[in-house]
Amino acid sequence: MPKFFFNLQDGVPDREGVELPDVATAKIVAVQTACAIVSQNAPDIIERGECQMTVCDEQGLVLFSVTLFLTEAPAVRTVTIGDPPATPRS
Repeated sequence: MPKFFFNLQDGVPDREGVELPDVATAKIVAVQTACAIVSQNAPDIIERGECQMTVCDEQGLVLFSVTLFLTEAPAVRTVTIGDPPATPRS
């Protein structure tokens, strides 16, 4: 069974890795793990504005990454929950 390594952007490498059946399963585990990390570290992530995890194989090849960006945007319009979506004008 292949081994996958889940590395966070904080620079602490995953030296143990996890044996999983395939890349599809590794993607599920990566998203679940990233969600748990975000939940536990929300204030730090808000401060940084992003959180990234890269997943590598046993040779160190990056297979994919999971990235969360927090983007501030100016208020262009307000939306009240429950309002119907705006329809484009001709």
